[in-house]
Amino acid sequence: RAKAGAAAPRGTGWGLLQHALGNRTARLAVAASAFNDVSALQCMTAWLSVNTERSRGASAPDTSAPASPSLTATAPADVAAQIALLCRKSHAFSLVLRALKMFDPESPLVDFVKFHRAFVQCRFQSCRAHLR
Repeated sequence: RAKAGAAAPRGTGWGLLQHALGNRTARLAVAASAFNDVSALQCMTAWLSVNTERSRGASAPDTSAPASPSLTATAPADVAAQIALLCRKSHAFSLVLRALKMFDPESPLVDFVKFHRAFVQCRFQSCRAHLR
């Protein structure tokens, strides 16, 4: 839900994100990132949501993860929580790294996720390379 007093986003990027979530098509979230009416965080949230659901396939749905993210209230803390949940519960490091590299390649989370993946895989020598 949009904040009181703020106009609800209704541009091309917003429409693409709605279609991405409705049709479960991650590419539309990538295309939406080219428009100024949506943020990279909103696009990354939609992309991760679609790909997470797709990777689960026919398995039982995970009730701890929201099915449809709230794109109007997407904040860095929300995206960080989504990333943490994916890494902790699903070990979806590759999916998270792809999202970060597409939508926010300069984020310090890229190195942290690489470090965390190496740590979980007990590759302690390579952990050092990802700490800056």
